Amino acid sequence: MDAAGTRAYYATVAPYYDTELAARDDLPCWLALVEAWKPRHTVDCGCGTGRVAVPLAMQCAEWGGEVVGLDLSPAMLRLARQHWRERRPDAPATALHLQMQDMRHMALGHAVDLALLVDDPLTHLARWDDLAETFRGVGEHLRPGGRLVVEASLLPPEAVGKPYPVVIRTQSSASLPDGVIRVEQERRVEAIRRRADVTYRYYRPVGERSESEAVTAARFIAHYLDVASLKALFRLAGCRLEERWGGFHFEALTDESSMVLCTGRKL
Repeated sequence: MDAAGTRAYYATVAPYYDTELAARDDLPCWLALVEAWKPRHTVDCGCGTGRVAVPLAMQCAEWGGEVVGLDLSPAMLRLARQHWRERRPDAPATALHLQMQDMRHMALGHAVDLALLVDDPLTHLARWDDLAETFRGVGEHLRPGGRLVVEASLLPPEAVGKPYPVVIRTQSSASLPDGVIRVEQERRVEAIRRRADVTYRYYRPVGERSESEAVTAARFIAHYLDVASLKALFRLAGCRLEERWGGFHFEALTDESSMVLCTGRKL
């Protein structure tokens, strides 16, 4: 998906994004990593609504640290700025800097101690050249000894090895201030091409008796990496891949894992 397509997709899903991801229970993981390393300068590449960047900035402010959140979606950054205004207690305003940037062409003007790729922003990059440019840029900004943490989606286990497309459907519900929405996700996974055609549909009750539902739909093409590709990308960033986990509770990576959390250090 190109930059314009990515902006259009997130403009559609932005109102539902935080609520839909609330059940991931990943924030303690990110906070634990940052607490362990206590970086002075952190960049969150593809920060979205600030779902992770905002609490990280409040945490880093305790030791004088700062976070830069990058995203190319105006709709997501508007929400991130709103969340920062609403949720920032005594942290200085300078603890979080939100910037509209494409992570493939990151330009901060200063080095960082920690770079994060949260919520798998790499899924939108179809070309190896774009992935390589992203990681080279991250590497150029990391100080020697700096850390890189990447969350990436893996091929769904039920699709691995299948020569034909596998359709995976899930449903969930989420509460918004003006009511409950029902979320349907459909993924048409092509294992051979390591990609999926993903459609989200959001159903909202309308009317006093909720007899009908209004539907919002959003679609994008997801791209899946594997661990070997991630190791190569870490090398392009000048980093040694050190840890690999299969979930946000630091569980072991197995053949049944649908995501991988990788950490590395700049050489």
